[in-house]
Amino acid sequence: MGELGRLAHTEVRFYDELSAGVAGTPQCHGSGFDPLTGRFVLVLEDLAAGPCEFPDTLHPLDKDQAGLVVELLARLHATFWGRLPAWAYSASGDHTSLLTGPLLKLSSRKLAERADIDVACGRFIDEHYRAAARLLDRPPHTVTHGDAHPGNVYFRDGAAGLLDWQALRRGHPGRELAYTLITSMATGDRQAAEHDLLERYRHALAAEGGPDLDADELWQLLDAFGQFEREMFDSGIGRATVGLRGTEKLDAALRFIVSYQQSYSGVRLVDIEPEVVIAQLAHIIPVMRARLQRLLSGPNAAVKAATAIRVAVSHYIVRSDDGDQFLAQLRHAVGIKQPDGS
Repeated sequence: MGELGRLAHTEVRFYDELSAGVAGTPQCHGSGFDPLTGRFVLVLEDLAAGPCEFPDTLHPLDKDQAGLVVELLARLHATFWGRLPAWAYSASGDHTSLLTGPLLKLSSRKLAERADIDVACGRFIDEHYRAAARLLDRPPHTVTHGDAHPGNVYFRDGAAGLLDWQALRRGHPGRELAYTLITSMATGDRQAAEHDLLERYRHALAAEGGPDLDADELWQLLDAFGQFEREMFDSGIGRATVGLRGTEKLDAALRFIVSYQQSYSGVRLVDIEPEVVIAQLAHIIPVMRARLQRLLSGPNAAVKAATAIRVAVSHYIVRSDDGDQFLAQLRHAVGIKQPDGS
């Protein structure tokens, strides 16, 4: 997998061609890569011999530490903004991305067998990984570290540094920031600090010669994911109801809503970014209500559609583990009788 992903070659090339202009990297005394065998060597300074602190993935960073990492990423991104090396490719352009989706599905099955983790929450990404990856890789691009979690971070003399440059890619800075903050901080701490940290990043990026990004630009990936998921919902409900009419078509739409939400990763997004998702819902609810209303008839069609959508939203925010009850509630809201006649 490493050779397929060009990991060794990427890291050697980083130290040979780019590291001199990047703050927070160990000094490299020598490097080599053999393209025939994929073997490589890097001789770096002995960081452990000096006053360095090495965090790990089992211990979250605090706000101050995360701020140092964010500033380091800003310097990295500013250095290569508009100056991308030709050989740097995006994560979605990585050969290994062809294998990521199947590997995610396999990992989910293994986790479900061995742990009490609700892997169904991530099934949406498992099934649509390549489309999601392309969305995350939309411009603007700069050089990203690609794997800036606490296990690849060190602190020295009041500043952060980064190790393990094998996953260096070109990509959207928001993707790197999201990955780093989510993997580095406890959820509550991150939610409380993320706006301040993004402001710290914006100011550092501009100070280092990068663009003066608007704060909203750093949230665009979440907004884009919302749009992507809505498009997936629309196309899915279209397939579920094609060729059907009347009550049969309406019931098929309701059954799709239930199955979609049970396989949908957005509930997890609500847990992570509730403010963003709630803001999106304010715009989505009227659209969903209007679409469902087109499948209804009679003087109370608008009320029925509004009630059903509110039921669906409540199940979206607080995930239901009872699909039959969810469907029964939707049917009751729009006036469809249950199979038992109730």
